[in-house]
Amino acid sequence: MRDECEANGGKSSDGRGLSEASRHGADADSRGKKGYWARRKDYRWTREMVITAVVMSMTCLGLAGYMLYEFLPESVWAATPEERRKKREARRDLLLKEYDLSGLRIPKKDLLAGGPWKDGIPSLTTVAARSKGRDDVKRYGERPPEVMAVGDAKFLKDDDRVVGLKVGKESRAYPINVLAWHEIVNDVLGGVPVAVVYCPLCDSVTVVERRIGVKSYEFGVSGLLYKSNVVMYDREDGGLWSQVMLEGISGKHAGKSLKHMEGWEVMKAGAWKKANPKGTVLGVKTGYK
Repeated sequence: MRDECEANGGKSSDGRGLSEASRHGADADSRGKKGYWARRKDYRWTREMVITAVVMSMTCLGLAGYMLYEFLPESVWAATPEERRKKREARRDLLLKEYDLSGLRIPKKDLLAGGPWKDGIPSLTTVAARSKGRDDVKRYGERPPEVMAVGDAKFLKDDDRVVGLKVGKESRAYPINVLAWHEIVNDVLGGVPVAVVYCPLCDSVTVVERRIGVKSYEFGVSGLLYKSNVVMYDREDGGLWSQVMLEGISGKHAGKSLKHMEGWEVMKAGAWKKANPKGTVLGVKTGYK
């Protein structure tokens, strides 16, 4: 290359001086040997790239703000504790209008709106327990909850917790992970109308007979809490029932208690299956998505 440069008057074939060409060659070699972060320092942003980055950043921030506003409880956005209290009370009072509050046995201020609205957590009612509107999708979901033989309950692991209930010669397991989605199961077992009630907040279970006199009642999740515990309502009369008090707290049956069932236990599924090989299991396909 030196001979070629001398023949061209001290210039390389591309018209640059030897020292300049050698310098650029050395720069290229040094750039190739630099690490990733060193090469990034040589990177140059174009105007279009800067504009695109700014627009994308603003879009992401806007979406994040919308998600926070949409999904955080409304009370979070209140400016003061007093405003938050008023918002909670307003929501509670609006929810209470859905029910028969005659004969209310506890101070109204002790009832709190739990978050979901009336039936926001849908209780389950098996086909045998449906008294009317058996195909009412709004009330019962798209299809009846599955009830299957023990051998068909492949989803049920031995370490899963269940509420095992036996009435007469019939036994059935109600998985806690299904009860956590629905909180109440209205069922008929051994010819007896029963309700299995589970409160995820305090991990409490109650099993009651749903019959008062000769009439059977069907229960739903009210959306209210009393002492951080689920409050049910009966779909016939609209009265409220407290799991923690084990009685009706408003309406036609205020002060009355449902009969509490015997023959039930919270236990591991493996132990229940071993003790009840011919029993049945409430499945995970409940009719709701």
